[in-house]
Amino acid sequence: MERERIIVVVPYAWGETIQRHTERSLERLQAEEDLEVTVLRIQGWCPYAARNEGCREALAMGRPVLSIDSDIDFQPWQVRVVLKHPGSIVAIPYDDRHRPGGLCCGDWYEVPGILGDRLPTDTRGDCIVPWVGAGFLRIMPDVLKDMPWWFTPEKVIYNGVRQVAGDDAGFCMNAGAAGYRITALCDYRVNHKREDPLPRLDLSAFRLDCLATTSQLNEKIMGLCNTFEQYMGR
Repeated sequence: MERERIIVVVPYAWGETIQRHTERSLERLQAEEDLEVTVLRIQGWCPYAARNEGCREALAMGRPVLSIDSDIDFQPWQVRVVLKHPGSIVAIPYDDRHRPGGLCCGDWYEVPGILGDRLPTDTRGDCIVPWVGAGFLRIMPDVLKDMPWWFTPEKVIYNGVRQVAGDDAGFCMNAGAAGYRITALCDYRVNHKREDPLPRLDLSAFRLDCLATTSQLNEKIMGLCNTFEQYMGR
């Protein structure tokens, strides 16, 4: 029997680690005899740069890619669920830690890139959504071929103010622009949790009390976006 093949990408930023429960989940997955799993633990200057590097590897190998956050707890059967689903872009959702009562997927707020209403945690069935978090996201290789950009922080103009959409929102914006639909499999859940302590990083430049105006914070974030675009050769 031919084994199903998949690339699993676990991105994490410099100064961070992959959580122990995520490593245990990966060990269980690689022990499955009917799956041929290539796990890419990619550390980069930011998570989306590492995520894109994993996508390039998956595209070169012609295999579906499963993006898993470094603090996701999952079971092997959940990987089989996303592998068997016919959708081009499929995610198993998880609770939004910043919005109690909601899942990390939903609609845009007025314009693409601005996250709006989340699906309630009691949502069931397969739901077509404009955006999902990239914590447990399976993408077919044809999608990567058709999209000029993958995980990128996108600039958004809202109410005359330049803002920045996160890289997972940027991926969903790019996928929608390419004509792809995103399916959230709301009959299932993976756990998004952090047990190991967060590393101490110097983010003092981004503390609000160190900035005279919110626009200064936007300028710093826009600077990060410009740096990323140069990195990608955009």
